Amino acid sequence: SFLNSNRKPVIECIDLLKKYFSPATVEPGYSLSIDEGISGARLSHTHELQYNYVLQSLTLWAAILEDMFRLWYLAEQDLLSTTQPYELRNTGQG
Repeated sequence: SFLNSNRKPVIECIDLLKKYFSPATVEPGYSLSIDEGISGARLSHTHELQYNYVLQSLTLWAAILEDMFRLWYLAEQDLLSTTQPYELRNTGQG
């Protein structure tokens, strides 16, 4: 099913992140921190900040995938509306 193929791997990544990493403790060689200038990085994030960013991003993505069928339905309903039909327009946005 869609949820098993798409949401389950995200949940498994969250579980692995929580199992093998801690926001407060960094094992040598396993820091999630990003240091500006290393490998072309433009940002600097501590291990804790990056851990929380990854956890929040994966949690958000899991929630979006959980509701994807409703989002698809609402998008199609909007595009196929007879009272407010979809029109292709040049908005100047590119």
